[in-house]
Amino acid sequence: MGFRPDDERIRDALGIAEREGLDYRFEKTTLGEENEVHPNTVRVTIERGDRSSVMVGSSLGAGRVLVTEIDGYPVEVTGNYHTIVLVAEDVPGSVARIATILAEDGINIATLRLTRKQRGGDAFMVIEVDEQPDEKVRTDIRALSWVRWAFRLDKVSA
Repeated sequence: MGFRPDDERIRDALGIAEREGLDYRFEKTTLGEENEVHPNTVRVTIERGDRSSVMVGSSLGAGRVLVTEIDGYPVEVTGNYHTIVLVAEDVPGSVARIATILAEDGINIATLRLTRKQRGGDAFMVIEVDEQPDEKVRTDIRALSWVRWAFRLDKVSA
């Protein structure tokens, strides 16, 4: 919904979501042993059309967040940077090609983490960048034949 962590509209977010036509529900669940997860941890399932994605993250206080899992892949996304998350086939040169797309758009990579479950399977990339990538960057990355999906997460901390 585009709210910053200090946005006063957050207290009315559920009403705003309803007025915008967003369907949501809350379900109590267990995410792990009591000492294994932060007490302010949630699992969010997002569905749009025929796609869905699951994210686990925690509100750490003072506007800080930590996303620890996306679609079963372990991650550490803090919201301190603009972030690109993508799943692609594990092919040689994929990291170099994506880095080139970012460089051509004047975007500097702060961190890049790649995880794969097996060689030749899917690779999961989390790329934190200093500058906010525009829609063209995401479109260029999505246009790569071996990219299954990609999305941007805006920076949430100051």
